Order: sequence, then structure tokens, then C-alpha cells
Amino acid sequence: MPDEASLDRAVGVTPEFARFLYGLVGGPWHWTDRLEWTRQQWAEELAVPGTEFWVHTCTLDGPAALANYQSRGFEPCGTEDADTEVAEEPLGSWVATAVDNGRITDADH
Repeated sequence: MPDEASLDRAVGVTPEFARFLYGLVGGPWHWTDRLEWTRQQWAEELAVPGTEFWVHTCTLDGPAALANYQSRGFEPCGTEDADTEVAEEPLGSWVATAVDNGRITDADH
């Protein structure tokens, strides 16, 4: 890890923070599956105790993604071939982290 980087464990992750990270990290990589999730859906996902951590990667991820995950101990548990339409350009982090269309609102708290 670069000297200027740090790694901190996040505890008590809120649906808002999880959604923000999803958009921030996935925006440049066409991650769109969970952008329309409601606050309740994020809360339910975060509330599952003992959930195993898994990573889904595909050819839209960076070219070193799979090797990166494997170097950290992840093991492939399956593969599939699918044709999926994606935008020519990814949303980007700015758009993907925007909260609009009622996805996460004060009314959800």
C-alpha cells in the first residue's frame, strides 16, 4: 500500500455511506445494479449478520481487477457469460453518488 494511503475499518456503516461508496467506487466502472435501491434495501443488505463478503467482477472492471482480488485471497466461485447493454461511457463517481429520484431521502430516516 502506498505510504500516503491508509486503511481504516468502518463500523456502523449507514445505508447512506454504503450507497455513497458504491457510487464513488463503481461510478467509473459501470456499477449501476444498486443505484436505484431504496434506503430500506441498503439497510436490509447491511443488517444481514455473518454475511460472507464476495466480489463480482466482469470485463467492465479494470484489467487487473481479477488478479487483484485473487492476490488478496479471493477465489473464483463461478463464471457466467452474458451480454449486457451498458452506456458507452460510465456514469462516473460524481453522477453515481448523486442522491436524487427519491432513492435516499430524509423521509426514509
